[in-house]
Amino acid sequence: MSGRNNNKLPSNLPQLQNLIKRDPPAYVEEFLQQYNHYKSNMEIFKLQPNKPSKELAELVMFMA
Repeated sequence: MSGRNNNKLPSNLPQLQNLIKRDPPAYVEEFLQQYNHYKSNMEIFKLQPNKPSKELAELVMFMA
């Protein structure tokens, strides 16, 4: 956790994705946090499929 600013990572998904690719074991918790956020957003989307979600689109790109 030295040098990482955990408050900024979840809001900057491309940066987090890059960090995960460079050092996967160091960012397991951050990935799981985003994965859980993705699952929650998917459930919301299933309830309102006609409502576009920029956040869900960003999370899908992060997971890809």
